[in-house]
Amino acid sequence: MTSLTGESHGCGSYPAPADGWLWEITLAAGLGVAPEVLIERRGIHGRDWLKTGRGTHDVHWSPEASEALLQALAGVSTLPVKRVHAVTVARADFVNRKIMHGVFEGQTVVVRVSNASLFVPGMMVLAEHFEGATWDYRGNPDCPEKGCKLPRRKGVW
Repeated sequence: MTSLTGESHGCGSYPAPADGWLWEITLAAGLGVAPEVLIERRGIHGRDWLKTGRGTHDVHWSPEASEALLQALAGVSTLPVKRVHAVTVARADFVNRKIMHGVFEGQTVVVRVSNASLFVPGMMVLAEHFEGATWDYRGNPDCPEKGCKLPRRKGVW
């Protein structure tokens, strides 16, 4: 496996992504589709996309493949769209540290998170809305490309 600098890590040798290659997560957000849609539509490894790390979404798409994907998705209107929204934390001091209350469009919602003790009222977070009242924490709205990272310390990104 190769890192972005091009050195091999023993699992094979692939060229490092050159300029113009896009992160899969950024491409999905730009197109307004779930990353799972892109995973299903990946082409040939090495030409269309490269795995650049150990994470699930440590994948880069080539400029040609991303353009082809954009044209393919242009005529499709029934793609699942991610429902990620900015939510303001209202309360995060519950005994159950895996939930916190947030406010979205004037309504109180329950957001599931791995550790709510690092959040304070007034913080903005990204949360993905599923069917019903289910919301999941998805990260910092100022840096969505970092994924589901928690704050460094209480109240500080």
